[in-house]
Amino acid sequence: RCRLVDDGPRCVREPPSCADVRCPEGSSCHLIDGWPRCVQPVVSPRPPSCQDLRCPQGTSCQVPDGHPRCVQSKTSIRSPSCADLHCPQGTKCQMTDGQPRCVHQPPSCKDVQCSK
Repeated sequence: RCRLVDDGPRCVREPPSCADVRCPEGSSCHLIDGWPRCVQPVVSPRPPSCQDLRCPQGTSCQVPDGHPRCVQSKTSIRSPSCADLHCPQGTKCQMTDGQPRCVHQPPSCKDVQCSK
């Protein structure tokens, strides 16, 4: 290029610049060591999350220390009841000290057939 220098016009070499460079899509020009270079953008990795993890049934994702992991789901602990117990014929369920137990039924009038 021509530049006016002290004693008149002179041809001088322009230092290379990004104006002279066309970079491919997705990259941009940066001067590195005085030369234009096309560089890909640096994508900072996102921290891992529960979206990256598929947990099996009965577990759920939690991030206790910055790392997602599958942990056993806590099931509510209910007290045992007679609904949990199947008693054999001739016995019935009765709660004793907070526990369901099968106990023999005492005879009742429904067990006796009276004559008319």
